[in-house]
Amino acid sequence: IKGAESAHEHGVGTLSIAVEGHDVEIELAVPGSDVVGFEHIPSSESERQAVIAGAETLRNVNVIVILSPEAKCRVEDVAVTSGLMEDKKDDHRDDHKHEHEAKDKDDHKEVHSEFTAHYHFHCDNPKLLTSATLGFFKAFPSAHELKAKWITPRGQSAAELTAKSSSLTF
Repeated sequence: IKGAESAHEHGVGTLSIAVEGHDVEIELAVPGSDVVGFEHIPSSESERQAVIAGAETLRNVNVIVILSPEAKCRVEDVAVTSGLMEDKKDDHRDDHKHEHEAKDKDDHKEVHSEFTAHYHFHCDNPKLLTSATLGFFKAFPSAHELKAKWITPRGQSAAELTAKSSSLTF
């Protein structure tokens, strides 16, 4: 949830990378507007299709983030979530609390309109993992910036990534 504040800024998302042993965990949190062009619950079939397509693109990890090839990393798990995606449990809960939350409803929806993608990799040669290149900006041209932070056995650092500067070195 820490990333939610900065991810709410239009065009600005967060990227967190943690490398521990052979495992790499990556979390990408981006505003709904960067992925689908809007931040409200989809109200038309075309908006629903845009949300599905955006989530599918985020699930295509090889398009979104490329780790050092010599580290021989393979993705083991991918999870993409967003308040814009249809979830029957959320629908039920919203209906149930509708009267109590009516005045907060717009705020509530906007906070949850970001997309969060979790990627878990296993690397055969983690010592050779020295960089990550983001294809994210090509996949989502309306995104302007990712505030990246990472922690690896070599230390930790942070950087701002953009379409012109979309690689980081650990």
